[in-house]
Amino acid sequence: SAKVNSRIPILLGVAPQNVVNSYTEILTKASLIPVSLEIEAAAITRSLLPIVPPTNASMIIDIGATRTGLIVCDKGMVQFTVSLPLSGQAITNTIADILKITIPQAEKAKIICGLDPTTCHGAIGEILHGVMTELIIRIHESLMFYKEHFPGGNPINEIILCGGGANFKMIDTYLAKELKLPIRRGDPWINISSRPSHISDEESIGLTSALGLALRTFFIP
Repeated sequence: SAKVNSRIPILLGVAPQNVVNSYTEILTKASLIPVSLEIEAAAITRSLLPIVPPTNASMIIDIGATRTGLIVCDKGMVQFTVSLPLSGQAITNTIADILKITIPQAEKAKIICGLDPTTCHGAIGEILHGVMTELIIRIHESLMFYKEHFPGGNPINEIILCGGGANFKMIDTYLAKELKLPIRRGDPWINISSRPSHISDEESIGLTSALGLALRTFFIP
């Protein structure tokens, strides 16, 4: 019979055994039965991308409190992930240290002023210039990595922001200008028929991973 030359893409997620054991041990001690463990990128993708995946590829940037994750998706599947040197807490700490203010004050300044050059005399943008420049460099490197190592992949036509740090004022405008790509904040309710009216958009975007994990039951039989 003729040989069939075909390739099947496989998504492989790994985690240190001691980390896995620590989670399963805690669940077992709480009289719960662990059914599955999942990498965060899979949950985020499930939450932000529609059930029928878009034709082009997307880049998701999850700006969390302790780290930022970059996820490239194509045809609804995670292609690769990268950890970036940025976190919401690091931004807050930098603002607090340079302006000599408290952490709560710095957090408030981050949300109110952000990267808007017309507020706070553009001070926050100047303080975070080095941090944001490094972020742009890392994103460019990831875009080039995808282009070079996934020649058959669809082009990335948008960047989706999520995580609590996505509420950082004008970060979407800043990234769009620097990267020359459309930027939007993700909607983690896109695959859920109804959303609680008391949860704001700002709060919702910080729940992306949790909502994606909850959806796993409906996406995977």
